[in-house]
Amino acid sequence: MALDQKDQIFPESSSENNISGNEGYADQIIALLTEHGRLEKKELFRLLECETPQEKDTVTRTLGFLRRKGKIGFARRAIFINAIDAQAVLDVVRRHSRISLADLCALLEEEYGKGQDHKNIKELLISLKRKGLVLFEGKKWALCHDLDPDDVLALVQRKESGLTLTALSKKLGCLNDKRMQDLQRILLHLEQDNKIRFHHNRYCPVPRLSAKALLAYMDELGGAFIEDLYAYFDIGFDDREQLDKLLDELVADKAVLLDRGLYTRLRPEKLEGIYTPSGGQAQVRAETPDGLSVTMNIRKSPVLLLPGDKVLVQPLEAFYPGYIPKCDVVQVVRETVARITLELLSGRKNPDVLWGRAVSRRFVTNLGDISDVFVVDSNDLGAENSDIVEAKPLFRKDGLVHVQVVKITRAMSSVREQEELVKLNHMVPQTFPDQVLKETKKLPQELAAADRENRTDLTAFPFVTLDGADARDFDDAVCVERLPKGYYRLRVAIADVSHYVRSGTPLDREALLRGNSWYFPTSVEPMLPEELCNNLCSLVPDKDRLVVFANLEFTPKGKRKKSSFGLGVIRSAARLTYDQAKSLVIDRDEEECASFAQSNPRSGEIIPMLEQALELYHVLAAARDRRGALNFDLPEPEAFFDEKGRITELRRANRHDMHRLIEEFMIAANEAVAEFLGAGGYPCIYRVHPAISKDKLNLLHTMLVSCGFLPRKKEFSAKMLPDLLRSLKGQPGESVFNRLCVRSMAQAKYSPENIGHFGLASGAYCHFTSPIRRYADLVVHRAVKLALGCDNVAVPTGKGLVRVCDMINRQERAAMECEREMDRRMACMWMQRQPRDREWSCTVASVQHYGTFVELDECPVEGLVHIDALKDSWRLDFHPGTEELTNPMAKRCYRIGTHMTVRLVSVDPVMLYINFAEIRSGDASRNMSRHNGKTAKPRRKS
Repeated sequence: MALDQKDQIFPESSSENNISGNEGYADQIIALLTEHGRLEKKELFRLLECETPQEKDTVTRTLGFLRRKGKIGFARRAIFINAIDAQAVLDVVRRHSRISLADLCALLEEEYGKGQDHKNIKELLISLKRKGLVLFEGKKWALCHDLDPDDVLALVQRKESGLTLTALSKKLGCLNDKRMQDLQRILLHLEQDNKIRFHHNRYCPVPRLSAKALLAYMDELGGAFIEDLYAYFDIGFDDREQLDKLLDELVADKAVLLDRGLYTRLRPEKLEGIYTPSGGQAQVRAETPDGLSVTMNIRKSPVLLLPGDKVLVQPLEAFYPGYIPKCDVVQVVRETVARITLELLSGRKNPDVLWGRAVSRRFVTNLGDISDVFVVDSNDLGAENSDIVEAKPLFRKDGLVHVQVVKITRAMSSVREQEELVKLNHMVPQTFPDQVLKETKKLPQELAAADRENRTDLTAFPFVTLDGADARDFDDAVCVERLPKGYYRLRVAIADVSHYVRSGTPLDREALLRGNSWYFPTSVEPMLPEELCNNLCSLVPDKDRLVVFANLEFTPKGKRKKSSFGLGVIRSAARLTYDQAKSLVIDRDEEECASFAQSNPRSGEIIPMLEQALELYHVLAAARDRRGALNFDLPEPEAFFDEKGRITELRRANRHDMHRLIEEFMIAANEAVAEFLGAGGYPCIYRVHPAISKDKLNLLHTMLVSCGFLPRKKEFSAKMLPDLLRSLKGQPGESVFNRLCVRSMAQAKYSPENIGHFGLASGAYCHFTSPIRRYADLVVHRAVKLALGCDNVAVPTGKGLVRVCDMINRQERAAMECEREMDRRMACMWMQRQPRDREWSCTVASVQHYGTFVELDECPVEGLVHIDALKDSWRLDFHPGTEELTNPMAKRCYRIGTHMTVRLVSVDPVMLYINFAEIRSGDASRNMSRHNGKTAKPRRKS
């Protein structure tokens, strides 16, 4: 029955007082229902001879009173005597051990008559449940009995992984305080009797000592000391012999590895992987039988390895998150044929023999050894000593790699040659497979009518793209509109790459393998072919393009009030550079404005829109500061080259509000999409950033105190960082503070599980705004389409999504290593051209026992001042806790942030070393603050 019909028959305003004086109607109604069984309301009026509205209203109120008293019921427009009460329901449940609601209603109708109000029966059941008399489990109702310790124990022992207190209380129907207290008392007694144990917030059965239980526990923790095993299995002093004997058997059977007192599970399955050294560490990347990718450190190898070798390895430890296990190489399955970049050296004993040295700090031949193991067998190109060459491996013998020179690069003075070298060292993909190119050629060059179906037409809005002057692809456009009452609407349109790159196609598989685009100073190795990233999916002006858009509305205080998403078609009104937009809106350059108005017919819409966008940026930035986001404005290096590719200038890129405006809008869109997908339960690749660990936070506190950013006795927490950052904005110590904070934080990564983004102070964040250059954004676009109800959309889930996250995380780190190596190479190229007698002002970036790393103030160049090149080097003491080199006698201290003046000593463009020598120090000779917090006192004169 409709709700309004029920309200007409039983109005809520009726009460016991309303029928005072009309008890005769109640008796007459009961008598009539007893006689006829069921009556409709109009029949009741007729039998009671109610003719006036007042009489009918009194009868209606009386019906409401009787229904609330449980004396009558109502169903299917009929009124009847209701004998069903809580006791009747309880009696039926008591006669059956377990019964469903439908069966219960059927039995009650057999006993009390057809047409019973099922909703009333359900309400009675809920009331009994609240009183702890019945419970609901497995879609059936059952009677709650007194808690029996044996039942509790049987329930816990039924599940090896254990049950939480909440799960136990629900299964046992402990829905009131008394039953919950009884359950907790029983659990305590069972725990004291050693029948159950409380482990990881769960009540679990006490594990019985066995080889299976030992291995399972080691798998869970990744490893265990003997004391951990004694405590976990509750083994007393007299019973330890059994455990020791079992452990000895497992070690002898090579099921467990004992390493310095730590017992770890030895994985018997051999895995195939690719040898991919990183950071001076010999590592192999393999895939487990269940499809998860794992990185392992190589402990030993019987043969010489080269990057790219496919090897068979024996894991020595269990795999668990956050830990890199060790492994041994068993054999080389397939030797790599990738080219190697070498610096040629004259022979050690025989000057006629040329040897090669790997031109990469990343290159590891075997277990961290970067020795000269390359001997040149074939040199038809006439390469000479000190030449940089590309070589092809021929064969390996006696620990040496025999190579053939295939290309001479000479002195590597051109930035393009340096880029090619970095791409070769890091095995950057540079060509697309033929099947990918064939698929790309089949794509349409222009939009068809079918492409526009079921899409919102946004071509009337003045969308603009804002990018750097050297940008090649334009995948995001924005448009801002001011609304009444100070509200704003932000429209973010992102190129719909997923429309052309379908899941499972060769194009999609190649994009996943690349993970992202790889950027270099003068070139880029894109994730997608040029036809897509520079044409179909590039939001160029005056061209209709397919997009996935987000409409976001913000309050005057920057709080997002509404958000909606959809598929659309836009036509970009202008392609603006950051500096051009700054001239138009911030500087209001009259000449630039006049030129833009002349060249763009929609300038009258674009410039006011940009002014509103600037207003919204300031609102959003203020809101993000209030919520505690960490805004490290770290400028990137910017290089300029002549026509020959030689570096002419190296400086820090100039950033202004137009750079930050786009970043703020993209952050807002990414957060909105992540919350949208998370609320709907759709699969999503989140961008997560864990909070600073307790140990790192304590170390950061020590460093901030040492550098003078915090008083020594002041309490410290991560919530103080945003306020400290704002207070140092524009101050000399800002860069030092930023460096310390960044060093303390974990690296952001992609994950299918949302743990929030600490740096942005965001509860949910993903990457949605760059599907041309990041595969994670492409997956998020597909998830958004799935949420919008689009057909033919495939999104990975479960282990498939974990595997995708692992692959793109790995490729992202590889791309970052490329960028860092390229930055070091540009710094070496720049410093090689500088005079040796020039004085450079610099700041200490980090301190080690062998010297200080400094960063030049004038340009983004970092180098080493060896301890021998520091003043009074023989008297300097290193304090690792605070990263200080101190000389108490001379009151000299070198710490992070110390200003120095240095001169250039040497540059090694092959190994990428830049060495400086100290001329004088700015504040190292002042009264130093010792690492133990005391100030060095001058000696008294005798």
